[in-house]
Amino acid sequence: AGVGPFPIIFAKHSKMKKAVAIELNPHAYNLMVENIKLNKCEGKIEPILGDVKKIVPSLSEKFDRIVMPMPKGSESFLNEAFSAAKHGCVVHFYQFAPSEKPFGNACEQIKLAAKLHGKKVRILKKRIVRSVSASKVQVVIDFKIF
Repeated sequence: AGVGPFPIIFAKHSKMKKAVAIELNPHAYNLMVENIKLNKCEGKIEPILGDVKKIVPSLSEKFDRIVMPMPKGSESFLNEAFSAAKHGCVVHFYQFAPSEKPFGNACEQIKLAAKLHGKKVRILKKRIVRSVSASKVQVVIDFKIF
């Protein structure tokens, strides 16, 4: 969740009822709490300080949208995304990738995670977010879980 940009944008510009924003870094978490207050989003965003791998299994609710904004190592959190997703959930999956093959590995990782969870996925959209270096880009892949 970092300092909360995605949940704040959703809270201010959509009809969402509630967002859960999980952040491991205490400093970023404190800034997120402050940003939620400054943007008058209290009650719509539940900030949680902790590790996604420990928090998600303890949540009783499932979600219809999941944003995975941490591009480095994001594939290691796909298990938690599938565990927390409702049927029809849309996931926004960010990842660093080689410039010459920006989407191949990520799409395969998503499909493998779906198979391991007995789910199917449909890739909705793929795009390069930005160039990171001459040989690396940041991508986002939006997919739906069935």
